[in-house]
Amino acid sequence: MDLYIERDELIRGLGRVQGIVERRPTTQALSHVLLQARDGSLVMTATDTALALVAEYTARVEEPGELSVDAAHLYQIARVLPEPTVHLRSAPGNRLSIRCGSAEFTVVGISADEFPPLAARDDRSALTVHGGDLRRIIEETIISVSKDDNRYGLNGAHLEEVTSDDGTSRLRMVTTDGSRLSLSEAPFTGEFGMGRKMLLPRKALG
Repeated sequence: MDLYIERDELIRGLGRVQGIVERRPTTQALSHVLLQARDGSLVMTATDTALALVAEYTARVEEPGELSVDAAHLYQIARVLPEPTVHLRSAPGNRLSIRCGSAEFTVVGISADEFPPLAARDDRSALTVHGGDLRRIIEETIISVSKDDNRYGLNGAHLEEVTSDDGTSRLRMVTTDGSRLSLSEAPFTGEFGMGRKMLLPRKALG
């Protein structure tokens, strides 16, 4: 793996995965982010086995490849890099070389083969929500998500498909901590599937 990526883009991507990776992982790989260089982009993948994030960022790829490294450690390094462009290159022994201006770091990772496999995605049950609408319904309901880990059913947002008065389908998000109840709706396209309702973990709400 050999690529160049903008520092701010790298920081943005690594910042997103911090909410996904495990702080006290049962296996080393769950604290890692999988880096995959391919087709002019850097793909970052993180998972806690219940939730996964896969995001793609523009990069100049000199040589494709993949490597899994500690997400928190790499994020700390990225935030102190001095120049706008970062050079990432894999080295023997599952090492990642990070060069940026006069700064140079080496991080020891693990083989991409040791990264936990993600569940297969079923696009037949995929839906699309406008980014602004999704942000709005999360902001309007996250205040009522329970922080009590013993109340699993309240530790997230209930999503369901509802039909509005004009006959169109809408995505409804409902949260409660037992004292407060919040509800918000947004239009969507696609097929909701999943029995028309699901529980979205608190971690997925940001």
